[in-house]
Order: sequence, then C-alpha cells, then structure tokens
Amino acid sequence: MPRMNGYDVLFTLGKEPNFNRFRILMLAERAIDEDIINAYENGLDDYIQKPFKIDVFEAKVKKLIGR
Repeated sequence: MPRMNGYDVLFTLGKEPNFNRFRILMLAERAIDEDIINAYENGLDDYIQKPFKIDVFEAKVKKLIGR
C-alpha cells in the first residue's frame, strides 16, 4: 500500500468502536516474530506468510467467515 502497511491498517482499525466486528487475516512476506506477535496482541485473527498454498488460505478464510 502506498501510505500505510498492513500493521498501520490494523492499528487504525483497532481504534474504531466496532473493531470487534472485523475479522482480520493478514497476508505478508515479512515474518518478523515481534511484528506478528504485536499484530495478534492488537486484534489480528490470523496471519499467512507469503508465498502460501491456496487451499490453506481458503480454509483459513472459511474458518474466519464461519464465526
């Protein structure tokens, strides 16, 4: 994204009063453990590291939608 990365979006959404209505699945190449842990602590539902297998992605999306 040109001005914000996924972590910025997550933290911005986290300030919204209806944040608990969102389901957030992050797709990223970056795999710094501290960043991933911080994202989970701030409301991330699931994280998939690129490259990923489409069947794993599909299963995780179905799980999130099914909630």
